Amino acid sequence: MAKGAGGTLFPETDDCKAAYDELSARGVEFNEPPTVQPYGIDTSFRHPSGNNIRLTQVLEFAPDRH
Repeated sequence: MAKGAGGTLFPETDDCKAAYDELSARGVEFNEPPTVQPYGIDTSFRHPSGNNIRLTQVLEFAPDRH
């Protein structure tokens, strides 16, 4: 399988900011900090095999949340 051919994984967490802080402290390099979206809070990083991972904290949908 080619590097990055696995696509994007979307694991969920109860606290995106805390997970970001913990993983960052362990050396994970994120593409962006946790960002508020209408569906919740998410961030992303690239797995060593090249796959993109979006870590998401799902909240009740709010179209005016940003």
